[in-house]
Amino acid sequence: MAETTGWHPISTAPKDDREADLWKAGTRFCRYFWDSEQRGGGAWSEVGDRHRDWRDRHSIFAPTHWREAPAPPSDLSTAVEG
Repeated sequence: MAETTGWHPISTAPKDDREADLWKAGTRFCRYFWDSEQRGGGAWSEVGDRHRDWRDRHSIFAPTHWREAPAPPSDLSTAVEG
């Protein structure tokens, strides 16, 4: 189930270049953005794949919720042990 805080209905998602995490059927999809040039009107695309629509001709990606992508850790050195 989606977390109760931070998630919003997909109808309120930003349709600009901001990154967002998406939710569909119990799965979280990280680092997506609305690409208004895809599919003749827009589609959700992965940030690392800005030149190809995530969806193929056999599926339609229709997430139900979105939330802002979290900020990276402020001190990355604490995230690495060694």
